[in-house]
Amino acid sequence: MKVFIADSSVLIREGLKSVINSVSGARVIGEAENSGELIPNLVNLSPDILFINYASPLIVECDVELIINAFPNIKVIGITDRPERNCVIRYIKHNIDGHL
Repeated sequence: MKVFIADSSVLIREGLKSVINSVSGARVIGEAENSGELIPNLVNLSPDILFINYASPLIVECDVELIINAFPNIKVIGITDRPERNCVIRYIKHNIDGHL
C-alpha cells in the first residue's frame, strides 16, 4: 500500500511516516507541505491512500474535492487537529473516505 501525506507541519508528516512505515505492506512514497506540491506529486506517484490535513494553512480546501474527482482510485483520509463539526460535515459531503 502506497501512502502520500499532505500537511504543512513537518512534525505531523514525520510522525505519520514513522507509524505508517512500521506497518507491514505500507510505505510512505511522498509528502507535500502545500497545495502547490500536492497535485503534481499525486500524478507522478499514484498513491493508494492520501492523508491530507485540510485545515492546514498551506493546503486549499478545494484541493480535496478536486482530488476526489480527479483521482477516484486514491482513498482520501482527512486529518486535522481542529475537528469543528461544520468543517467535518463539509468534507463528508465531498465523499472523503475517512477522517482522523
